[in-house]
Amino acid sequence: MRTFISLFFLSFVLHATAQDWALLNPAYRYNHSLGGTDTITNQVFVTHIDTLGANDLLFSLNRVAKVCDTCSTDVGTIRVWPDAPQWLGGHVRVTDEVWYFTGNGERVIMPLADAGTMWLYDTLDNVWAEIGAVTPATTFDLPDEHRTVALSNGDSLLLSRDHGILAWDSGHELIGINGPQLGRTIPTLAEFFPYMAGDILEYEKGYGSCDGIGGCEGRSSEFKFTVESGDEQDSAIVWEGWLKAHDVWYFQLGGIGSPTQYVHDYTNATGQWTSGIPELPWSELLFSYPGQLVIGEHFMAPYGPRPNACIAEHRLDTAGRYVIRCRPFQPEGAGDTGHFFHYEGETSGPGGTSQLFGPIDWNYEEEPHRGVLYTEGIGLIAFTGNYFEMEEHYWLRGLMLDGDTVYGSFTDDSILLGLNDPLPRSNFQIAPNPANDFITIEGLANDARTLFVMDAAGRTQLTWATKGQEHVTLDVSILPPGIYLLRTAAGTATQRFAVIR
Repeated sequence: MRTFISLFFLSFVLHATAQDWALLNPAYRYNHSLGGTDTITNQVFVTHIDTLGANDLLFSLNRVAKVCDTCSTDVGTIRVWPDAPQWLGGHVRVTDEVWYFTGNGERVIMPLADAGTMWLYDTLDNVWAEIGAVTPATTFDLPDEHRTVALSNGDSLLLSRDHGILAWDSGHELIGINGPQLGRTIPTLAEFFPYMAGDILEYEKGYGSCDGIGGCEGRSSEFKFTVESGDEQDSAIVWEGWLKAHDVWYFQLGGIGSPTQYVHDYTNATGQWTSGIPELPWSELLFSYPGQLVIGEHFMAPYGPRPNACIAEHRLDTAGRYVIRCRPFQPEGAGDTGHFFHYEGETSGPGGTSQLFGPIDWNYEEEPHRGVLYTEGIGLIAFTGNYFEMEEHYWLRGLMLDGDTVYGSFTDDSILLGLNDPLPRSNFQIAPNPANDFITIEGLANDARTLFVMDAAGRTQLTWATKGQEHVTLDVSILPPGIYLLRTAAGTATQRFAVIR
């Protein structure tokens, strides 16, 4: 959730002639980078203000979640510190001329002191500070003034008259401020979804579940939406437009091994689509800051929602676009890589702290679209959640902006809506349908010498020589989940089947 601080409190921070050189403005969010990059690794802002006395305030700062690497857990589970302070501590006490950053020890900054003034800066490590003179400078392409604070351990701080602390001795550098929108900022909802009239998007979403007793059941929907207008609200943009969709519900009434039943539904009419809460999975990430613990209920399956949690990660992709995702709990390429965990409870930690715990999701490195990914200028690219005997996903298939296809491709309307099939239906059968690794085709005609498997866009993905056989087994394990068309080379027969995992 967004946190807002009333500007009324700002009048208490410093008297009128000393408002310059304030290190934090409670109305702003300060974006820092660690390592000299253009990536926001930390965002700092005031969450609460307590009045301790005249010109004496206590600011509470936002906190982050950290995985507890030393905690004892069961296999496949994780423990997380939900509210760890960031590098500058959890609180700041502000008086007329002194700022006290408290956490591990106390760091003291005196931005209004005369040049040459010395004081004890770090009370824990006994580091002293000496402030330099005011020098003209430029910050975020705006006129400014700077002061350097030299530290006795060889490090230094850089202060700005208008923007607070530009460089910390921890290596964090200020690269932007949300509020006045200066420098590198976290994109707004409209910047993640910059859709205009005439833009087209296509998604596939669904869920599936199998167990050894009840069999398999699930639902999938592939839809194409043409934007006409949008209404930005507090946590979402509600789009009006034209919706073309194919919904499939499948189930096995007799359990595993029994015939799979299908119910199809098609839509070709005006409709709505929402980019944000509650339609998109993990859409709370769009309003997060780096390291924030995000907890939500994101099952699209009707099995009863349960809390899931992830740690927000912000970064730039190779094209320089801002992306937000759930941070992997294991290194990329380390096999079983979970991106969220199922929040099962809370336990007491040392020093009066608390820990959340629960099993991580089962996202394996060979699976496409692991976790969740939002990208500036495109929107939600993909979400995949794998849980015990259950899967859900929400994948972007195609996006057209201002007449240009900027992502993926689109399904032909005749395939999406089940209209005007170019080939007659056949009498052969495909099983299982939906499939995971293999499909078996029974009842092929003698002239069906070659089989073609095509994706929803009409592209051939597999070919298979039948040699006149009436019974053929095909390996479809290399195909990503989706809807496919199986046809014969003679052009006399066609059948649809689905691949799910």
